[in-house]
Parts: sequence; C-alpha cells; structure tokens
Amino acid sequence: MYARSLHSALSYDEGNYLASLDALRHGQQLGSDVFLDQPPGWYLLLQGLAVPFGQGFVGIRTGMLVIALLGLVVAWVAARALGGPAAGLGAAAVLAIASPYPTLAATVESDPPATVLALAAIALALYARQRPWLWAASGATLALAMSVKLFAVAAALPIFALLVYRRRAQPFLLAAGGFVVVVLAFVAGYRHVLHPVWKGVFGAHLEARSGHQPGAESNLSRVVHVPDLHTPFGWLALAGIALSLYWLIRRRPLGLWPLWLFTAGAAIFTLTMKPLLDHHLILLATALAVPAGAAVALSLRRLRPVMARAGVTLFVLAILAGLAQEHRRLARNAVAEPADYQWAVQALDAHTTPDALVVSDVPGIPYLARRHQPGQLIDTSIARIVNEYLSPAGVLRELDRSHAAAVVVARNFETKPAIVRGIAQRYPRALKRGDVTIYLRAR
Repeated sequence: MYARSLHSALSYDEGNYLASLDALRHGQQLGSDVFLDQPPGWYLLLQGLAVPFGQGFVGIRTGMLVIALLGLVVAWVAARALGGPAAGLGAAAVLAIASPYPTLAATVESDPPATVLALAAIALALYARQRPWLWAASGATLALAMSVKLFAVAAALPIFALLVYRRRAQPFLLAAGGFVVVVLAFVAGYRHVLHPVWKGVFGAHLEARSGHQPGAESNLSRVVHVPDLHTPFGWLALAGIALSLYWLIRRRPLGLWPLWLFTAGAAIFTLTMKPLLDHHLILLATALAVPAGAAVALSLRRLRPVMARAGVTLFVLAILAGLAQEHRRLARNAVAEPADYQWAVQALDAHTTPDALVVSDVPGIPYLARRHQPGQLIDTSIARIVNEYLSPAGVLRELDRSHAAAVVVARNFETKPAIVRGIAQRYPRALKRGDVTIYLRAR
C-alpha cells in the first residue's frame, strides 16, 4: 500500500531536499554552500539512504518507505513493553492506517523518520528497567531524532516522566550522557558552520512564525480533527481515549500512561507550531495511534470470550477498511509531474549543458533535468522568498554569485516583481509555457 506513491510527482519539499542531496554529493558543503532548513542529521540521513538505495528519487523514497515500515515495528515494541503482544499488535495496526502516516510513508520529508526515532527513544526507555545502558541509548536516540527534526522534542516528556518515576540518579545521568554525547558530536562535526546552521534551523523557522497565512485554519482546529471521523482511524483513536478513561475511572488503569504523555507532548508542540503544515501532523497522529491501538487491544482482552471475539472481529474489519481507504487515497495521489514541469525539464535538457548550474523556485525541475543548483538558492520556500527571510536583493546577489546558466520561474519568485525584473535583465531570452518561464542568457 505504501509503495503506491513511489513514482508519483515530486512535492516542493522533496525537490528541495533531493536537490540539496545532489549538491552535497557534488562537493558543496552544508551550511557554507547549501542552505539548510532542517537540522544537519536530516541531511546525513539522506546521504546514508543514498548508499544502499541509490541517488535517484525512487531510491530515496524506498529508503523512507523502509523507515516507515520500521516505525510499525517500533510501535509494536513500545506498546508491547507496557501491555504485552496484544497491545503491541493493536498499536502497530492502528498506526498503519493513521493518516498522514501512510501518505508520508514513501515521501522525502524529515517528519516521518524524526517521528520514528522519537518513538524509538521512548521504547528504549520503557525497556530500560533491568538494562540501565538503555537509558543512554534512549537519550542518544532522542538527540538523533531532534537532529532530524526539532519537533521530536515532544518525546522528552514521557522519557523525563519515566526517569522521575525511577527516582534514581543513575538513569538521569545515563540518559543525559547519551543525549549530550550526540549533541557534542554534531557540534564538533559542524563547528565551522555553526552560525549558518543556527540561522537555517532556528532563525528561518522563527522568522516563518511571523509570516502571514491568509485563510489558514487554527492550530487548535487542526489538532482536534487529527482523529478524522471520516476514517476508521478516527473512530479507533476516540475509542482508545474513551476506553483508557473508562478503565481509569474504574481504578483498573491500562498502564499506558507513558505513551499518552507522548500524545500530550505532541499535541502541545503541534499547537505551538507556526506555520502548521499537513506533514507536521504525522507526529501527533503517531503519538495518538500507538496508545489508542494498545488501549483497544487491552480492553478486548478484559471482555468475556464471546464479547471479545465480536470486538476483535470489529477491530479487524476497521483496520481492513482503513487499509482500503488509504490505498484509494494513495492511488488517487499517485499522479505524474504536471505537463508544464515536464516541458521545462525537456527545455533545460535542450538549452543547457549537463554541467550547468540552474536556479529555480521549483527545485524539482532542475533535479529531474539532472542539472545542479547553487546551494544557497535551492530552498526557495514561502518562508524564505515570500516572507523575505532572503530579500529580493539577496536572491539577485546569490544569482550573480552563482553564474547560473538558466533560471526557472514557476512559483514563489513570481510573488516578488523585483526578483522577476532582475532575472529578466540578466537573462534576456525567455521560454514560456503555462505557469513556467525559463530565462536563458543571451546567445
């Protein structure tokens, strides 16, 4: 099911990250040459996935798919630590259909691997009762998760609660030690570009928080609607919440409180995120699906045999319905690149040489044309261009510095007339089709 999107059109973010990976592969340096909008661990992960799966976008997507499947195993492991095999199976089954987890399973986004690593850090902490060294592994894994995307800090809440529950100094020291070792390793590895890393990872996102989003739905509304009642996942999630409260009132708690703390941490962080985009919701969906699925499974075990068999049947039917629904959704989304983008790829191939640099506000176009891009102009996102974290003068300055052979305008550059005028002055030849314009140097 997850593989249905392996060959679909690239999203903007995917083009951005794949072009950055290509730039790193051809000698540009992260931070100094390539602007980064995620922590450096994300780019290291992309480079690592390229080794077994190849440099092409299908290969990198396959690597992301493998991580998503491992995430289901991690969900099983985490819930099993608290409720046994039944809880683990319920957690993994509900996560498998928890939108947007299936939608993002085979996409090149930092959110899914960071979420899987955050859940893995919690799982390690849950198994650290008799194995103290796992506390160090948990702290290190949390740091690795945050090095991929910062929102993984939501996993710190259940890990900290588990440390407090132990009431011993050793687990604190081991977990903190593992975390600090990973952080220091990144600081040492990127010591020469700490300022650009800070500006890209923190400065750009803080600037984006002040950007204007006309007509954007409130974060509270989006959080409340994560359990979508048009999906089996939504009903199972609400059932898990209701059953957990029911057994708590009956003074027979299910013992899933560390996983529900993960839900609380993810909800708090999601409420504060700005701008809140669709792919950010995978953290909350995962943090909700795992304890909810485990709660439903454990509740079924407490029923009488006849009622339990009926409940298991309904649960299995709900999971099958969710799989069918997500399969249709992924099949519907598996569309080819827009015709204008395909034309632009062919035009770049015809009018530029293979070693030429190309600038574009849709980085996926030069990437598909196998043209390299200057690292500081790969990220042309709304936050960076529309909200002017990089000013129009800065865009033109970087363009002059790059000596690019062509510029493709199809998205955010068009929102800034000064950028378009400056490009037209420098590149007098223009090829246009639909919403895409390719600017070329004079013959």
